[in-house]
Amino acid sequence: MTASDAGQSPVDIAAELSAFQEAILTVLAAEARPGVGVGYEVETYLNKEGKNGWLYTNLDELVDLNLIERGELDGRTNEYSITESGYDVLYAKFAWQAEQIGTDEQHAEELRTVVAEATEKGQ
Repeated sequence: MTASDAGQSPVDIAAELSAFQEAILTVLAAEARPGVGVGYEVETYLNKEGKNGWLYTNLDELVDLNLIERGELDGRTNEYSITESGYDVLYAKFAWQAEQIGTDEQHAEELRTVVAEATEKGQ
C-alpha cells in the first residue's frame, strides 16, 4: 500500500517521517545511490552511526510508501532513487518550515539567501 492509496497527503506523510527517513529522502533527491551510499551520507549528516538493519528497514518502508524506488545496480547491489511522491513530501516539509521561519522580513530574506546559495551549489 502506498501513501496515496491510504489517502494521505504529502503534508501528512512529511509529519510522520522520522529525521532519519527525511535525511534518506534528501540524500536521494541529490542523486540515486546504492543502499550503503545512502547510509554513509545519512550517518555523516546526522553524525550518528546506524545499523544496516535500521537503514534497510527504513529504505523498505519508504519503498512501500512509494517515496523511493529500488532498482538493481548489479547482481548484488540495489540502487535507490526518489520518486515524484518523495519530492512532493520534501517540498511539503520545506514549505511548512519556511512558513514557520519566514515570519518577518529579515528571516524571509535569510531563507531566500539559503535557497539561492543551495541552488548555485547544485548547478
